[in-house]
Parts: sequence; C-alpha cells; structure tokens
Amino acid sequence: MEPADPLVRDEASREDAEVRERALDPRASFIVQAPAGSGKTTLLTQRLLALLAGVDAPEEIVAITFTRKAAAEMRRRILDALEMAGAGIDASGLEPHERKTLALARAALGRDAGRGWRLRETPARLRIMTFDALCARIVAAAPLRSGLGAVPEVTEDAGGLYREAAERVIGRLEAQGAEGRLARLLRHLDNRPDRLRDLIVGMLERRDQWLRHLGEAGNRLDREALEAELAALVGERLARGREAVPGAQREEIEALLRYAAARVDPDGRHGALCGLQGLPDADAASLDRWRALADWLLTKNGTWRSPNTKKKVDHSLGFPSPDETGDPAERELRGTMKARIRNLREALRREEGFRKVLAMVRALPAPRYGEAEWAVVEAMVAVLADAVAALREVFHERGRTDFIEIAVAAVRALDGGAEAPDPPLRHLLVDEFQDTSVTQLELLCRLTAGWRDGDGRTVFLVGDPMQSIYRFREADVGVFLRVRREGLGALRPEPLTLRANCRAHQGLVDWINGTFRRIMPAADDETTGAVSYSPCVAVRPAPDEGDTVRMLAFPDGDGAAEARAVAKAAREALERDPEGSVGILVRARSHLAAIVPALREAGVRFRAVEIEALSSRPVVRDLFALARALLHLEDRIAWLAVLRAPFCGLHRADLLVVADGPGPIAGRLGDPEVRRRLSEDGRRIVQRVWPVLDEALGLRGRLPLRDWVERTWIALGGPACFCAPTDAADAEAALALLEGLDAGGDVEELSALQDAAEGLHARPDPDPGIRVELMTVHGAKGLEFDTVILPCLDRRTGRDGDRLLRWAELPLLEGTRAVVLGPVGATHGEEPEQTAFVRKLEALQAARERERLLYVAATRARERLWLTGRVTLDEKTGMPAPRRSDTFLGLLWPAVGERFELVEADGGDGVPDRPEAAGAPRETIRRLPPGWRPPEPPPPAVADLPPPPEGGEARIAFDWAGETARCVGTVAHALIRHMAGLDEEGRRRFVGEGLRPRIVALLRREGVRQAGLDGAAGRVEAALRSFV
Repeated sequence: MEPADPLVRDEASREDAEVRERALDPRASFIVQAPAGSGKTTLLTQRLLALLAGVDAPEEIVAITFTRKAAAEMRRRILDALEMAGAGIDASGLEPHERKTLALARAALGRDAGRGWRLRETPARLRIMTFDALCARIVAAAPLRSGLGAVPEVTEDAGGLYREAAERVIGRLEAQGAEGRLARLLRHLDNRPDRLRDLIVGMLERRDQWLRHLGEAGNRLDREALEAELAALVGERLARGREAVPGAQREEIEALLRYAAARVDPDGRHGALCGLQGLPDADAASLDRWRALADWLLTKNGTWRSPNTKKKVDHSLGFPSPDETGDPAERELRGTMKARIRNLREALRREEGFRKVLAMVRALPAPRYGEAEWAVVEAMVAVLADAVAALREVFHERGRTDFIEIAVAAVRALDGGAEAPDPPLRHLLVDEFQDTSVTQLELLCRLTAGWRDGDGRTVFLVGDPMQSIYRFREADVGVFLRVRREGLGALRPEPLTLRANCRAHQGLVDWINGTFRRIMPAADDETTGAVSYSPCVAVRPAPDEGDTVRMLAFPDGDGAAEARAVAKAAREALERDPEGSVGILVRARSHLAAIVPALREAGVRFRAVEIEALSSRPVVRDLFALARALLHLEDRIAWLAVLRAPFCGLHRADLLVVADGPGPIAGRLGDPEVRRRLSEDGRRIVQRVWPVLDEALGLRGRLPLRDWVERTWIALGGPACFCAPTDAADAEAALALLEGLDAGGDVEELSALQDAAEGLHARPDPDPGIRVELMTVHGAKGLEFDTVILPCLDRRTGRDGDRLLRWAELPLLEGTRAVVLGPVGATHGEEPEQTAFVRKLEALQAARERERLLYVAATRARERLWLTGRVTLDEKTGMPAPRRSDTFLGLLWPAVGERFELVEADGGDGVPDRPEAAGAPRETIRRLPPGWRPPEPPPPAVADLPPPPEGGEARIAFDWAGETARCVGTVAHALIRHMAGLDEEGRRRFVGEGLRPRIVALLRREGVRQAGLDGAAGRVEAALRSFV
C-alpha cells in the first residue's frame, strides 16, 4: 500500500474546503457523501446556520436525524455557536472550520436580532427532530386526514400488541371451517397455529414495508400485473446475460452450443438446450434455456467447470465419448469438440463478470406463479389484511400505537392534502441519509411535492453509503444511490463528496484504503446493495512508532488464547495512554462470552454498553420473581425464587421443606407444621416475610401493578440488598417496565414480563474513569476510540428466520419497479422459486452489508487497530485459512491474510470459550440477617408558619381552586379521551371494577398529596360516570 503523499493531503484538504463552501449555498440542494471522520456533523451545523441567516422564521427549516441523541447533539452545536457569536469571541485563535462556523453563527444571530426570534432563549423554535417526531407532528396537525385522530400513546415495544392481534385474527378465521383461508394456511404449515401466529407477528413488525405492495385491504393484489413485472424483470436480467458474454469467446460458445444442442438428451438435465442455434433469446420464455446454459458452463456451486475433460464432459452435456462410435470421422469430431470445450473453459476462467451473471440467471424466478402457489399467496395476503385490521382494533382498545402506525398515518395525511405548516417548510436537512427506508423516502417525497430547483426551497441530504448498516431496521442503501442518480421528486440535488479524514492518522487511513478497495465492489448496484469504495485522504500524518494495525490469527478452538490476547492489548493500550479510550467491538453480544472474564482476570475495568440484558441483573430477576409470585399463586418456581432472594434468604434445606408438599407455596408458609420443620433462622425469616407477603396478596387488584410490587419489595427489604452502583437504576427500570405492562393491576400475559425485559439492557457502570468500552459494531456507529480491538472475526451472527411472505422491489430500465412476492414454503415441500429468489437476493444484500459493517468497525479507530480471529490449519501444508467465508475474517483474508500473525496454541487453561466451562467460582450469596427490620422513617417535616390571628376564623385552604384542581382536570381529561375511543359497552366496563385504584395512581403521579387523594379521586370518578 502506497502511503499518501503530503501534496495529495494538501490537495484533498483544498478540494474539501471548496466542497464545503459549495454546500453552504442556501439556494441549491445537495446530496453529500461524507465518509467516516470527514466532519459530517460540522457541515450540517454550518448549513443550518447559513439557512438561518436567510429565512423569515426558524420554523421554515426542518433538520431530521435518526436518534434523539443525534438531534440533541445538533441542537447543542447550533446553540453553542450562537452563544459564541453573542459573546464576541476573538476568531483569530480558532481553527479554520471553527472560524467559518463562528462567522455563520454571527450572520444567523444578526437575523435573529432583526426578526426578534430569541433562539437562545427559545431553542424549541429550532425544528431539529427525529423521523418519528416529525411523523407525530404531521399526524397531530392533521388528525382527520391521518385517520388516527388524537395521537395516542406511542410504545417502543409493541410485541405484545402484535401477538394479541395475531391470536385474534386466527381465532376469527377458525370459524371459517375446513375451506377457509386459515385452514389452507395451516395445511401449508403442517397444522401449526403457533407457527402461523409467530409468522403473522413478524409481518406486523415490518408492515410499513409491504402494505404499499399488497394494499391495506388486500384488494390490490393483481396477479396479471405482478406476473407482467416478473416477466419484465426476467427479460432484463437475461438481456444483461447476453451483453455479458465475452466478445472473444462468443462465437466459440455459440458453435459449441449448436454442437451440444444437437446431441444432448432431450429428457435430461440440459434438455432445454435442444434445438439451439446460438445464444437463447433475452425474454422470459427463454428462461429455461438460459438456466440450462448456466448449468452447461457452471458447477452446482456456481464456479466454472474444470478444463479437465475427464471431469464429466460426456453425453449429458452434449459431448459423447469418441470411444462410443465406430465412425472415424465422428470419432475425430468428438475428440476435436472435447478439446475445444476444454479450451473454452480455460478461457472463461478469467471472465468473472460473466460467471456472476450466469449465477444470477440460475437464481431468477419463474415469471409465473403456479396455481397452488398463487392460492397460498392470496390466502396469506387476505390473512395479513385481517391482521392489520385486528392490530388497529387492539391499538384503539389499548389507547396505544407504534411508530410504524404513526409513520403510515403521516404519509396518509400528506396524501390527503394536509394543510401546509405555518410558517411553510422551505428547507429540509436529513442526516445519515444512507439509513433511510423506503417508507421514509415516501414521506420526504410528499413533504417536498411541488418543489423545484431554484424556487428557494432546498433539500440537504448527508450520509455515507459505505456506512449503511441497518438493514434489520429496514434501512435501504439503494435509496441513497437512487436519489443521487435520479433526484428526489422534481429536485435534482447536486452530488458532492468529501475526501479528507480528520479522525485517523495517515497510517490507518492508508491501511483502510488499501484493504477496502479490495473488499468492496468496483461499482454501485442498487439491487444488491453493492457500494463501491470511495477512498479518503488523511489530514493527520502517521506517528513515528511502529505498526498501528496488528492482525493475530489463533488456531481454531483456542478461544482462550484469543480472549487473553484481547485483554493484553487493552491493558497495553491503557499503559501507553492512561487517558486514551479503547473500544472492543463485536458483531454480536454473545461473542464477548470469553472476553469478559479475560478482562476481569487481567484487571482491566470496562463498561459494557447495551451488552447485558436487564433481566440478567440479580435485582431485576428478584423483582420479576416477586411480580410473578404475587400474580400467580401456583407459580412454585417464582415463589421459591422470592424466598431464596437476598431480601428473604432462606437456605436450601429450608426451601426443600417449604417445597416438599402439595399446594401453593404461599399456603405452606402460613402452615404451623411446615414452620416447625424449618431451621431456627428459617423460622425467623418466615416470621418476618410472611406477614408482608400475606398483606400483599390481600391487595391484589386494589393497586396499580407497579405500586403493588414496589411497596411489597420495599417492605421485604429489597433496596437494602443493593450492592452494585447500578442496582437502583436497574430496579427503577424494572419497575417502570411493570408500570408499562399494567392492565388493571395485572398483566395480560405473564410471559410478557420476560419478553419485555429481554429487549432492555442493563445500565453500564457510570464511573467516568473507565476507559475500555465493550459494545457491538452497530452500537459504536458514530463513536471513535484511540484504540479499537475487533475480536472474534471468524464468528457469525444469527440467521434470518422464516417470514410468511418475502418481497423484493427491483428497478427496471424504463424507470418502473418490479415487485417479487414469495410465500413461505410448505413445511414438507420445496420452496417456491420466487421465495428462493428473494431469499438469495437478501443473502447477497446481507453479504454487501457485512462489508460495510467491517468498514464501520475499522474506521472507529483514531490511533491503533487490532484484529483477531481463529483459523483452521490445513492438515497437509499447515497453512491457515478462515473457517467460513461469510465472516469478517473471510472478507479480510483475500485482501490482507498474509499479514496475519499466526499465534501458536499455548495450552493454557485460562479463559474458556464458554463461561460455564470454566468451573465458575462458588457464588457468594448476599442476604439480609434473619431478624432484619426496615429502618424507622424520619420524623415528618414541620412547617414553621406564623400562628393564625387570635380570635380569627380558621382559614380554609381553597385547594380545589389551585394545583389539585389542575391535577383532577388533567387525569379526568386523559381518561375521558381514552373512553371516547370505546364503544358504549367498553365505556361501562372501563368505569367498572378497578377504576378507583387506577385513578389514585394517576393522581399520585401528578403530585396530589395523600391527604387529598380520596377527594380528588371521587371528583374524577364522578366526572367519568357523568360522561358515561
């Protein structure tokens, strides 16, 4: 790899300066490719400041990000720049980009003063928001056109609602009998209603992606149109096949085809070649012939057939053996043709592009659906339409919705002619545009409908397609490529590219350029998600010290040695620079199983960011066990877990006594005979905890779920058992989760407790002195570290599961798009061709994203980069090689495999591959003493107020005209709004049993004091009953 010349660096810096200056023109629209470390956020900040200097109101500008954190960061930068401009800071000591930002901020501040915006005092006027927040704003502004009315509560975890909708629709379909849609699907799925439910849930989770294809009512599915699109797609791909035939070999291929087509078995595998006089036509009707041609030239694995004619060049391919004829002329001809096919194969080995096209031809789907397949597709589409309707019913009944519904409603509102905001939107900025989904693109197109280049309205789209890594969130890198090529609606944003890398030094940048030029494809391809590599130039020179990139390969199975090497690298990085940061990044959390104990053994403190599941923390496990026990008397495991928890602390022998008998555990705790058999400590513990638990059981249904569990947990001594710095925060997160699952003091499904907890992550250690962070590569996006360690390069992640329906939307030459729908295959049958095609396309897209994910991981480093993985050793040569090609190591090996240092197995007995194999040390259990009592509460605070006037009438506090009245009104309004969405029967049920505790909980949350709760609750209840 040739290092970058200093003159090249200077030239790149000048070019970048020109690009940045061009990007600040407020009259023009731009789409900017900003690679890692190029200062994208600074450019966005400067563009927004430049726009502020020319608009009539700050609300005319909307900046969209993907996370609240990114929105907050951009807002902070804008306000900091305005503060600096207002402070009159001398710009002479600033860096050039800082001087530019300051100058733009001063111009914006001048506009602020002239228009009276007062942005520094009212920063909410800066419309910097996420896509979700923008959609919610659109829906709130157009409640009727959106179809949602008032915006309901949005939940981030709607899994339970999806499951309820799926079960509801299955229950309704069961009434259709043996000839209904459900029966047809169940026969297709081996009579597994549970599997069908899970597949429906998976489809509801991503319904924004397929609703536009299927229609919300399932009535837009046009078989004729779909098959016409399929035929057009197949024809275009076959035309590419004809164009890809190498010119030097074209005549020879056709000549050999004519020879083989006259001799191949019509009923054999290559029978479709019969009668060919040259290359097949480029139309859907010729697909079988193209497939036969691909099989004729390629092996089953998609590689070129070997030039060695001894390897199955026989009559099955149209080349009968010369020895099988007695005709001398025919024998000579057969020998000649076998030699020619050998020479052709040898020549084709250099034609990689043609090979890939033939492999693509093999995967093309049939242009028509079979009758049985189409019947399944129709049944699936109808069931999905019913599922969407059922989900909306559930949303309405629960008074909740999800972000997808808000986004779909926002597009519907804009389609329905939602009124333009006041002041009107004139400038739209989008950060991380490479992660935009098709649904979000539709939203942007509708927001900018009617905009024209030069009319004073602009878009500014910034991102890096090389860093598009969120396919699992429906991000589509093809959106960036398409908009850069075709524009956004009528707008044609000018493409700009930044090259200067301000993060990493020259040594790292040179390695990244040299490596990823070989890993990433040479050309963009929207269909497969291929993104060509765009090299960058380092601004910082390389340090004088040695290699800044280290690559270590370990023998397969020696995960302990790799884990120790990672810990050693982290420790050395801290010794070299105690203030430096270290990021250990992995593809999946499970890849840290051996590394975490190795770091602890090496004495390296670390912070695990979104790594540990909340449910794995002891305080959370104990809280959930208590909740399950209170909710379900028959859950013996939950009750025993509560009794074993630190706030109870029964020994194992006493637990065996309690469990040794029929009936619920709670009943046995109150049994004198059971107590008599306990140890002395056991009797004292039960004597303390049983009255608390017995009282809690008597309060079931009278309190909100959180209050019920929390007061019981506190009375048992739960907070007294905290031993980790994050215990309090973890307990609060668990209690908040219970609050979110509350259904009248209960939960709809006990399994929802565990499911909800699995989606949350425990708080990392908050100590600011910790310099080592463990996280996934996805979690590290947007961050940087002095040293980055990428271990477990040989490991894969989980595979995509089944879907009820797969779909792909592919571009056609005339500017239209073809939709391919593939139903899930029958349990004991072959997968439909359309489904197999979409699955292979998704696998190819995943492979392309894997390249980008590796790029993101490597470009987090500022100073040093470590790469480690395990390899297999060839039994004969001893040469190392990756175990699998679909891994980071499989990507790196062809590019830099020779630079990996092979670390010999050390035979140590250190960290194992799996923690459970280590013979974990005996756990020390923390318990409260058997006679523990909660501390006495502090004395009540006494207000030091002057005495009332002597002889005067006692003053009446008109509390209802003040804060309590406000709280009563707030709670009553919220509950009445919820009731407005229910039918008459639903309203009667709502104000029935269990209403009072719900009202009390809401009033307490609003801040109503205990003394006034009964009166306030009575007034709310009266208002609700009056409404009914």
